[in-house]
Order: sequence, then structure tokens, then C-alpha cells
Amino acid sequence: MRTVLRRAAITALLATLGCSQPPNGRWEATQSVDVLLKKGHPQTVAFVLNAGDVCALGQQWSFEKELRYKEVICPQGKGWITSDTPFKKLSG
Repeated sequence: MRTVLRRAAITALLATLGCSQPPNGRWEATQSVDVLLKKGHPQTVAFVLNAGDVCALGQQWSFEKELRYKEVICPQGKGWITSDTPFKKLSG
């Protein structure tokens, strides 16, 4: 019984750590940014943000292959970026 409870607790902890927060906030692109269709495929550009476009950015990085990715949700669609430096946080 004790082993079952321990395994259940470990499984619950790992499931919690594996969950990421959805993109939120308002972030303005300060330069052109390629938004990728999938993580791990840097050559698959879903769309390009232009300076002034506003999106919601994920708070956590996801690592796949040799790059890190952060999820974005924009009016143009949803995708992944490899750098958050070309964004500035907007109030509200």
C-alpha cells in the first residue's frame, strides 16, 4: 500500500511539473520574427510577425533537439519562437 501511494505521489508530481502555462500577456514584436509551425523543425515557418504585432507569449521554455522554444498565440495563429528578445511587454 505504501509503495502504491508513493508511486501515485511521484506520478502526480511529474504530471504537474510537465504542465506548462498557456501563453498570456501582451507582448509587442520589436522586429521581424519567424513563428515556427512545430517545435524541433526550425525550417517550418508558419508565419512572420512584423514590428508592432502583438501576441501572447508562453512563460516557460521547452527544449527539443538543440534549440529552445516558447509558444506564442497571435492574431495570425499559434506557433513557436526560439528567442523572446525581439518582444517588449505591454501593460494591461
